Amino acid sequence: MKEVKKVKLSGGPDKTATWIWLDPAGGQLKVEYYDFSESAQKLFGNDIAYTITVNEIDKLFSTVNQNETSIIQWMEQYFKSYLALNNGLKKMELTLALQRRFILLRRFAARALGRRCMVLLMRVFAMGAVGLIVSLLMVVDRG
Repeated sequence: MKEVKKVKLSGGPDKTATWIWLDPAGGQLKVEYYDFSESAQKLFGNDIAYTITVNEIDKLFSTVNQNETSIIQWMEQYFKSYLALNNGLKKMELTLALQRRFILLRRFAARALGRRCMVLLMRVFAMGAVGLIVSLLMVVDRG
């Protein structure tokens, strides 16, 4: 199995980090953005991470005239931050799969609130406002 080489982009706001790599198992480009700033701590109670997956790897290669051996180095030189890379990928009209994760929130919720509340919190984050209303109704209904 090929070794995965993750590269950290040099730009972005303070207390953030962006990593890019090719996933040889899935034939995908992966981009991870970590925000461990005070605002992430304040708003979400912990760090937050976004992961972008580009499944259309052949389209990416042909659009930027690169291949699997040169794409990461090209991106590292051309895009210095998550925001620049995200905007660039959107301009290339690639289909992006975005996943947002709240780092350590599950552990914090499990310890502080117990499993039932943790499940409720995870539903809220997964489904947004609709999830909150449905989850609250389920908790109230159960008594």
